[in-house]
Parts: sequence; C-alpha cells; structure tokens
Amino acid sequence: EITERVEKEFVADGAQIEQVQRIERRDLAYAHDHMKQAYFVNFVFSAAPVVLEKLRARFALDEEVALHQFIRLADAKPASAS
Repeated sequence: EITERVEKEFVADGAQIEQVQRIERRDLAYAHDHMKQAYFVNFVFSAAPVVLEKLRARFALDEEVALHQFIRLADAKPASAS
C-alpha cells in the first residue's frame, strides 16, 4: 500500500510513470535508522525538473520512505543506419 501511495504522489505532482519495479525485501548493507531490512522499489518516470524538486522535498519528509535517490537515464537515441 505504501508503493501505491507513493505512485499516486508521483502522478499528483505531474510525473508520468513508465514502470514500477517491485524488487523485494533485502538486507541493508548497514543499519539505517535502526532498520536492517527494507523493501526496494524502482519508479521509472519522466517529469519536468520542477516536479523532481517537489518529489525530493516530499520524500525527504516522508517517514515511510527511508531512502530515495533519483538517477537521470540517458536520453533514448534512435539507432543509426550503418
């Protein structure tokens, strides 16, 4: 249910979700706020830079989102005819 709530927050802020990858519960390499395990979920989405800043601020305050990281994927380029 947390994943569904977070997904709705992405959409509410203007992001277009392309894929949700529910990985599973895994052990953390080191304890984070006394947690030793966590569920990992990847959201692949597209959004304007202003939306990204809103999401960063929102998740920094969300107690159920322990860690978050945003990575920009390389823009898709059409294959050239060789």
